[in-house]
Amino acid sequence: MDVEATVDLKSAAVVKRDAEGQVRIKETRDFDAKQGAIGGAVAGSLLGLLGGSLLKGAILGAAGGALAGHGIDMGLDDEYLKSVGENLGPGTSAIVALVS
Repeated sequence: MDVEATVDLKSAAVVKRDAEGQVRIKETRDFDAKQGAIGGAVAGSLLGLLGGSLLKGAILGAAGGALAGHGIDMGLDDEYLKSVGENLGPGTSAIVALVS
């Protein structure tokens, strides 16, 4: 029986606990303020083209995108990732993946 399956990676994170017990998380899918500003500037520019002011649209879009991007969590639950880290032994790490 031949079965072919695919896995779609939605998000992934590396969770580390250093020797002192500090937990560090690096996630692939969260937006930060910089990414939000870039996306907002592009969207604002497009809207500015429709409204007649490309520069004004880009500036307003970048500002709004930076504010929005600061708090957007597109991937794994942050509290869950912290919990994973707190349960790791010192000097160890884990990979957490959200797949479908």
